[in-house]
Amino acid sequence: MRLSLTLVGSFALALVASVSLAQNFNVDFGASGDAPSSTYGAAGQVGSWNDVNLLEPGVRVQLRGLDGVLTNVDIRGVGGTQILHFDNPATAGDDDALIDDMLIGFNDPLDVCLWIDHLENGFYEVTNYALTPDDPDLLSRVRVDYANEGPIFIGGAWDGAHRDGISYTRHYVEVTDNEIAFHAGEFGAVVQSGLNGVQVRLLTPSSTSTPGLEPTGPRIDSVLPNPGMTDQTIQFSLPQPMSNLRLDVVDATGRTVWSQVLRDLVAGSHAVVWDGRDRNGRTVAPSIYFVRMTSEVGAASGSLIRVR
Repeated sequence: MRLSLTLVGSFALALVASVSLAQNFNVDFGASGDAPSSTYGAAGQVGSWNDVNLLEPGVRVQLRGLDGVLTNVDIRGVGGTQILHFDNPATAGDDDALIDDMLIGFNDPLDVCLWIDHLENGFYEVTNYALTPDDPDLLSRVRVDYANEGPIFIGGAWDGAHRDGISYTRHYVEVTDNEIAFHAGEFGAVVQSGLNGVQVRLLTPSSTSTPGLEPTGPRIDSVLPNPGMTDQTIQFSLPQPMSNLRLDVVDATGRTVWSQVLRDLVAGSHAVVWDGRDRNGRTVAPSIYFVRMTSEVGAASGSLIRVR
């Protein structure tokens, strides 16, 4: 296990553990009244699905969070020309509701372009479901602007649903201007492309602070790269010297997979490099992990993502 401590510059993004469910969205593109039920998660999160039909230029549709409550977040788009209906006899129920209709366009001259606006800034996971009937060998023609190390082509099955020509991709993107933009038709050919649905999940919100309240404990400033496949550098700051600081990486079940105790640290910026291995030297599985720092004067927490 390699551990390095170095002085580094400060970073603007702070990672915190609490995540607002009102910033998580499931969207089904298709016929009105034909969205999956709130108990259905496809390859992602369970919760209320927004039913979005054709999006005319200039029209915004407000989105409901996973709890079904209307938010100030909305979706808009251009380039989607029609709702395509078809029947896959191998699907039924909620699978059918997601897969058997979609928003489509033809990439001549414009892709299907969509924007989700008024999001809280932070780090998001975006899962797109796409049908490509003109070329079933393609997993998806969907891209997310400014995605980090993506798209990550997943493909394959979610429980009971994946069928020929239908797949999904997962992207990770840092939102800094309250907006996610995604497009179908990235290859630029004159072919049909579109979207069955999209799931947006907030992983780590941007930090907020209260004027006049100075921190006394450690602060996690960033994890770079995030998501990561090899070494990930955890940047953190100390407002005062600390004799003992414990750093833990914890999986989604709460199990500590790796930990390190740092001693006699000076005030200022520091960095720890984690190589993605557990305490036994084994490479951890791709997933979301949580970073916890505890000291004699306070604690901090954040999250990081491991990908293949």
